[in-house]
Amino acid sequence: MSEGSVGVVLPKGDAPIKKESIVLEAASQSSKMSGGPVEVALPKGVAPIKKEFLVLEAGSRVINWDHLPEGEQNRDKNEDRGDKRPRVDDRDLPDGQKKFKLRGQNKNKLRYKICRKNGHMRGNKGDRDGDENNYMPRDKFDRSSKLCLKVCDINGCPYGTKCEYSHDAYKIHKLYEKEIFDDKPCYIYSSYGKCNFGVACLYSKNHIHVNDDLKQAFNLIDHKRWSCGGREDFIERSKNKLETSIQIKLRKKAYNFDEITEIANKLAKADTADNDQVNDQNEKRIGAAVVDEHVQSRGFTKKKVDFKGKLYLAPLTTVGNLPFRRLCKKFSCDITCAEMSLCTSLLNGNPSEWSHLRRHESEDVFGAQITASQPEHAAKVVKVLNDFCDIDFIDFNCGCPTELIYQMGAGSGLMQRGSKLRKMLAGACMLSKVPITVKMRSGCTNDKNIAHNLIRSIVTPFTSKHIGAITVHGRSRVQRYTKLADWEYTNQCGAISGDIPLIGSGDCISWQEYYQRLEEYKNVSGVMIARGALISPWLFTEIKERRTWDISSRERLDIIRDYTNFALDHWGSDAMGIENCRRYLLEWLSFSCRYIPVGLLEVIPQKINERPPKYKGRDELETLLSSPAASDWVKISEMFLGKVPDNFKFLPKHKANAYDSVVDSVEG
Repeated sequence: MSEGSVGVVLPKGDAPIKKESIVLEAASQSSKMSGGPVEVALPKGVAPIKKEFLVLEAGSRVINWDHLPEGEQNRDKNEDRGDKRPRVDDRDLPDGQKKFKLRGQNKNKLRYKICRKNGHMRGNKGDRDGDENNYMPRDKFDRSSKLCLKVCDINGCPYGTKCEYSHDAYKIHKLYEKEIFDDKPCYIYSSYGKCNFGVACLYSKNHIHVNDDLKQAFNLIDHKRWSCGGREDFIERSKNKLETSIQIKLRKKAYNFDEITEIANKLAKADTADNDQVNDQNEKRIGAAVVDEHVQSRGFTKKKVDFKGKLYLAPLTTVGNLPFRRLCKKFSCDITCAEMSLCTSLLNGNPSEWSHLRRHESEDVFGAQITASQPEHAAKVVKVLNDFCDIDFIDFNCGCPTELIYQMGAGSGLMQRGSKLRKMLAGACMLSKVPITVKMRSGCTNDKNIAHNLIRSIVTPFTSKHIGAITVHGRSRVQRYTKLADWEYTNQCGAISGDIPLIGSGDCISWQEYYQRLEEYKNVSGVMIARGALISPWLFTEIKERRTWDISSRERLDIIRDYTNFALDHWGSDAMGIENCRRYLLEWLSFSCRYIPVGLLEVIPQKINERPPKYKGRDELETLLSSPAASDWVKISEMFLGKVPDNFKFLPKHKANAYDSVVDSVEG
């Protein structure tokens, strides 16, 4: 330290940004006395914010408890801390004092346990505190208070008087009349000329006509815009909605799976020994030969997908829904993939699980990601997908780190069951008309990487004719996001993948990092983007145009508006649809708030493992969009979805502050 400067010891976790020296207001008197600026020790992992945007004044931010669930409030408020300080979640406490923060995963959600007999997931109705309702699904609603959407269909409702939903449009209108927004137009009506939710739409001010004398309410149609789309009755604006009759067949075990038995017999004859134990190369190829023979006998040609050098959005649990994928397509993403679906749930006809596979018309290259613990389950799902779904590839998840999935032998559990995985892939290749891909992690434990062994066992019997691509996320199952992804190891895996393209995944948050990965790691054919897209969906545009976009707060707000509109189009503009829209919007905002505006950074690009100190934006809106407080996310949602109900409670899926704790697995 130079003579005349003052050294400042900062509390743990509370350091300003990477800069040679910063003049602190709090130490101005000391600085004047010493005749020089205050030098600040800069810890590792802190983002370089320009000093004029740093918020350095003393004081603590008090947590807003308004929207936290009651159980969480009670747990945290009753916490005995031995003093009477206010509850805070801030980085401005003096050294030696503990700061308070929300920790861990949000456990106030529906939990599941595994049925050991058949591997199915079953809801857990109890919790550790004996609250039987804590882990139940959302409260059941009165169906008579919800409008039957088939009333909007010119063919009417096929169930007639037996329908459990209301056909009285005037009654439904009066029920929701006070909740209808006066100043917000209906996106669905404005886009298509007709809103399928009719008088139940809370944005219906511009598309309903009410006659109180006759007690009638009518849903208006702009025939010019509606007819331009060739629409005549109620339609779905997304693909892959499995018919109810097929779901019932699956649920009742009445679906015809005779072909699966035939395939299982062929594979049993071919696979007389574990391929890992077979030395003869020709014998190792038997599985692939059986696959080729079966495909030729069926007389179809497999579709091909080019994964090399394409912008690939990772399948993301919860947040990788259709509206978000549609948003990424708007910013030039090439390949999208649905979030992971569990095969046993799909085979049970679970509607919520099948909803993961919905595809928007803008998704020109779209895949379905599945995971299973048994080859038979995977083969059955592949057959149903092949028969009824419009998809371009099927991805097998061998990387999901969730304990529940791992314990049942699916997800990352498959990495330790190579023989079973190869049987799954062989059966899928025999059935599928689209490419099969595999996504895995570097390993299950921190001390041993096993992905290279698994890849070697896959490329031995199979070629690019069978497997379209392999993706490696350079982290172990137990590591999660505690360290940076190991791209050196990913590159080593690419060297043994043969003619099968290997895609790397992990920590890509800027266009500079994207091209650096491709140039430095020659064995990697492409980069999958996960959290980088959640933080800044316009990253795909930056990559394609090779430029850094200093996006304004107004532009970011417009992106949130687009997401909200896409969500309303997908989940609906009635009360229940808006509830879903708000939930998923808030989950996404818990990631997007981590974006640090380019104009605030001393050094670009932003690094995914660097957190900023407390800072303010260039305007109030930018400050709001960067807030890690859930109460501020709720305010943003109210701009588009109206005021939240008085009893509204929200806690993110991962309730810790975005920068204060390890984020649990989002990318499988």
